[in-house]
Amino acid sequence: SLERGGNWEYELFYKWYGSALHKVGNHDKEKEINQIGLSFFPNSPDILYNQAVCALSLSDTTEANEFITKFRSRHQELGSSAFDIEGMIGWMYSDANITDKAEVHFRKAHEQKPQKTWWIFSLAQLLINNDINIEEGMELVQKGLNIQPDNSFLLWAKGRGLYKQGNYEEAVQLLKSVQEKFVSFQYELNQHLQEAEQALANKNK
Repeated sequence: SLERGGNWEYELFYKWYGSALHKVGNHDKEKEINQIGLSFFPNSPDILYNQAVCALSLSDTTEANEFITKFRSRHQELGSSAFDIEGMIGWMYSDANITDKAEVHFRKAHEQKPQKTWWIFSLAQLLINNDINIEEGMELVQKGLNIQPDNSFLLWAKGRGLYKQGNYEEAVQLLKSVQEKFVSFQYELNQHLQEAEQALANKNK
């Protein structure tokens, strides 16, 4: 497409390429790709999400708020529930490493729909991974597992919590079992398992 003087009009390309650029910290290129994507797909929730995360990461609050407003409006048009919208905005802040704002939105999502396991997990993993309140995070995990005992994400969060609490052997066993549940490779899960295995090896020296 570039050789022919245009850009590739394929929405998922911009979604995943923009997300990948964000993860490696190339925010200038990330912003450029998002802008091209939005020129073709101005109402794409995924690209609006990416651009909001990019703006938050660049501390451009004004632009971030504009994209968050557009994102919220678009999901309202699509019929998304209020609690799901709050939770998705929570993930925006989480992806931008703004944990205090992420916690606010995850709590709103959880309060509005306390039995939905995805928002239980979202809040729990934030509390555990960022050492905000590991005990509360583990209580939330158990609440979620009472609803859905085989939920891989909740089991993953429990394994991470066990590691944070110093229960390395239990953490390794659980994280290994969770890894087997996923069809695709989960990079972050693999990192968590390696950390737990290293901590267990150091403990047993």
